[in-house]
Parts: sequence; structure tokens; C-alpha cells
Amino acid sequence: MELGALICKPSNPLCNTCPISRNCKSFIKKDFVLTKIKKKNKDKYFLLKVYKKNNKYLLVKNIKFNFLKNFNIFPMHELIKPKNFTQNINFKMSNMNMNIKIEYNSAIKSIPLSYWIDPKKLRNYTLPSFTKKIVRYLENNK
Repeated sequence: MELGALICKPSNPLCNTCPISRNCKSFIKKDFVLTKIKKKNKDKYFLLKVYKKNNKYLLVKNIKFNFLKNFNIFPMHELIKPKNFTQNINFKMSNMNMNIKIEYNSAIKSIPLSYWIDPKKLRNYTLPSFTKKIVRYLENNK
């Protein structure tokens, strides 16, 4: 790390004092311009299932997706290239554009790692902002 801070500066690098200059691609090419790698946004589609009982929503611990791992979210699954997809909500998370369709369900089967939350006591729960935004959306669009 000290090499980058003291010797390999973007402007006026001190290549003559660098111990690894003979293996350095920038030194060999004489190109010291830093190029930022831009990540492409990925469009992803999800079906989010809302279970409501006694004015409470069911959440599950996320062990399925790489984003928000081990956080509490609504039960959902990814749809691969759906046809005629009409989204209710759109979120941008990192380099992912999440298109979410909400499906309301009444029947509830046993779901592991799940619990019920009261939307009126949203501040009392430690939830990701993703989940809180969905709860607010559901409450505003009853």
C-alpha cells in the first residue's frame, strides 16, 4: 500500500525508485492514466409475496439471495426473463436494477426463519431500508 501512496502516484510516478517496476504493466507501456471500470446495471425481476395477518406482515430471513444476506425481507423469488412483467416497485441496489411485482397472498404455509412485524412499529425493528420502503409502499397503497 505504501508503494501506491508514495511511489506509484497517478501523476509523476517515481518509477526509478520502485522495486517492482520491471514487472509493472504501466511502466512497460508508459501509460499511467487510471481508468475507472464502470459496472453495468443488471436488470433483475422479482415476485415479492406479501402475507398479511392481523395487520402484520410476514418477513423471512434472507438465505436465498446474495444481496441483503441474512437480513429480514419479504418472501420473494427471482423471475428469469419474464414476459409481460408489470412492476409495482423499482429499486436500485448497487449495480442491480430490481423490478418488483407484488403478489398478495392470504393462505400461509409454514415458512422457516419467518416472523411477523407490525407496520405501525416499524422503527422498533432492525430492518434494511429495502424492507422498510416496501412496508411503506404497502401501507400507502392499501
